Amino acid sequence: TYTLSNITLRDGRASENSYNLTKEGDTNIFGGDGSHVRGTHSFDYSNYTIEVTGGRDPQTDYSAPTLTEFVLPSDTYEAGSIAALTYDAADVGGSFVNQASFQFSNSTNQSITLEDRDNDGVATLRLNDTQTVGTYTLNDISLRDGRAQENRVAMSEGGMNVYGGDGSHTGGLTHNFTFADYTIEVTAPTGGSISDSLMPTMTSITPVTGTVNVGNIASVNYVADGTGSDLTQAVLYFRNEAAGKQFSVEDRDGDGNATTKLNQNQNLVLLCPSHLKKQIWL
Repeated sequence: TYTLSNITLRDGRASENSYNLTKEGDTNIFGGDGSHVRGTHSFDYSNYTIEVTGGRDPQTDYSAPTLTEFVLPSDTYEAGSIAALTYDAADVGGSFVNQASFQFSNSTNQSITLEDRDNDGVATLRLNDTQTVGTYTLNDISLRDGRAQENRVAMSEGGMNVYGGDGSHTGGLTHNFTFADYTIEVTAPTGGSISDSLMPTMTSITPVTGTVNVGNIASVNYVADGTGSDLTQAVLYFRNEAAGKQFSVEDRDGDGNATTKLNQNQNLVLLCPSHLKKQIWL
């Protein structure tokens, strides 16, 4: 059992504001203006736990995921905002889509890549505030499954390659997508320069499931606010102090869901019970 021990929230300001909540009930507020204020919080960290359980069966699946469709809800995004697309994919071998990447490039070969690492069917990217404006056209798609020896499909305008975790490779395949039809227009930010020293806020934390098997995705929902700006990163560290091991769960698109795949080689499951702790940085 992994138990919550620390939370930190960071916002999207150039001079970031952060809010740290410890398991002892103390808070530390660090403003982007250099200020530091101490206080207390009312979260009982012993109420937030995740149980990590056993291994997985030997791998017999060497089939790559398949992509059915994908949609850009909008084709225009401001620099500094979150670009997103939705997609429909499945792993025919019975695993899950561990990573989906959609790369777009402009006329000078600058690229942006929208990714999904939590298998929710939404690939996102927070564009840099200084992202070069202009049109970016889809030029590469990659889907990877959740097997220890991952299976992968790579797609470009010219065709498709399938790579099996057993070392197999099938090239020269075709697909039905016209990459030139999928573009993202990046425009200059309209919000101007904003300065604030307000701390982010944390409202709630909820593990999506209390038990996660090694090889699957650990997921935690949270409700937080950048207080005047978006939260740009949420990283949750789960630590087993007795064994000296930890893993991190991360959210980079501000959707309130932080995830990671628990890998077999992390050796997260103990052979005997012990007191485990979890650290979260947001």
